Amino acid sequence: MTAQKEHVFGIERTRSLDPPLELHAAGWPDGSDDPAWLVESLRYRFWDTTELTRGIAHLGPLTAERQAAIAHWWSLLVAIEALGPPMYASMFARATEEHDDRQVRWSLLAMLRDELQHEQLCRVALRHLAAGEPCRAAWTDAARDADRHLRQVEREAARCRQAWRRGLDDHGTGVLSGAMLLRSMVLGDLCDQWAYGCPIPALATALRHLARDAQRHQCVLRALADRAFRSLRAAQRAAAATQVRGTARLLSAALLDPVVGPHAAIDDLGGRHCCEPGLGVPAGEQRLELMRAALLRVRDLHARHGIDFRAMPELAIPARS
Repeated sequence: MTAQKEHVFGIERTRSLDPPLELHAAGWPDGSDDPAWLVESLRYRFWDTTELTRGIAHLGPLTAERQAAIAHWWSLLVAIEALGPPMYASMFARATEEHDDRQVRWSLLAMLRDELQHEQLCRVALRHLAAGEPCRAAWTDAARDADRHLRQVEREAARCRQAWRRGLDDHGTGVLSGAMLLRSMVLGDLCDQWAYGCPIPALATALRHLARDAQRHQCVLRALADRAFRSLRAAQRAAAATQVRGTARLLSAALLDPVVGPHAAIDDLGGRHCCEPGLGVPAGEQRLELMRAALLRVRDLHARHGIDFRAMPELAIPARS
């Protein structure tokens, strides 16, 4: 019981001794379609949102500037996390209708459960961080820029969700594997770095759980992609490339506009009040690097299966086909 509590509520950086789903990262598990490996990972990787929400409700005093800055970044996290539950639910329904094997359905169902927890946790955190939000008339220029930036990201997230849904309806679950993998990689690296620099235990613990779940999802999504990409037709391959491009545009709008886009005041808000005082948000250069690293890994996955990857000169990523 003690070991379980240490796993659920601890924030240590050492790797968990629970059954490592990462063992299957190289491909689909050998043997029959028995999803025992997923069942074991679910049984050991479950964590309870309730205790974390109680901790988040008692964060202690924060200055108005720091509270606004950290609330902005949690709002961006909510915008990206909110894409998960409806998409995994739709993918699970599609896989069930098409009588896909149990491994696929169990994988999607496992990730759906995790994503529902993520969305709930992020919204709880944001509710406490944004409580007592000042009147808009009293906002600084940086706060107004941050609000415009958030509205832009939310619009981009809505477009991304519609594109994912069209891709699923037209081509099936396989074409979304690369896009979902990219989202999971970026979220996992972001939350891991954020948790490492965050001195607030409740928030650091929440971010650590988000990162660990995202790392497990990466393993499953790589396996799904390797399995699905081999049988994609030409039109489906083109659709898979388009989905990755659209997802990269959303993630760039959320994480990189303060670095390479028109919202320089947001980096001032996030940098001065989140990074320097130690609230943990990775600096702009770190966010840029983790985004590039995730895209390069997805590009290599595409290349392995003959799927085009268009150049992204704004991120110094050449094309590969």
